[in-house]
Amino acid sequence: MSRLVNAFLFCLIVFISCGTPGKPVLELSSYTFNYDTIFSERGYDGYVIIKNSGNAALVIKHLYPDCACTNASTTKSVIPPGDTSKLTFHLNTYNKYEGDNINTICIEANTDSMVHVLWINYFIKDH
Repeated sequence: MSRLVNAFLFCLIVFISCGTPGKPVLELSSYTFNYDTIFSERGYDGYVIIKNSGNAALVIKHLYPDCACTNASTTKSVIPPGDTSKLTFHLNTYNKYEGDNINTICIEANTDSMVHVLWINYFIKDH
């Protein structure tokens, strides 16, 4: 009987010491990217850093730019705890109107908040 109790206690200690599974936490170096004044009929590049400040692997499932004028990609789709990835994007201002503009990139990940948003602000000045 004491072997059974010892085995039970051993399993209990191992289970408690392992704890509950961790969670990934997505943080952006900036949630808003400002181009300030740019010109129409051109292309512009930008980037922000994605950091996993959680204690489980962060999985970037998909990037959703809000229009065809923006392309986005990451250097890593799986980010270990404490590590980073670069989110790069290219904005085309072809067929855009002069004045204030806003675009977004939604980031779908395996976090509690499944979608994170990067806001891209810019003012287009005609040539």
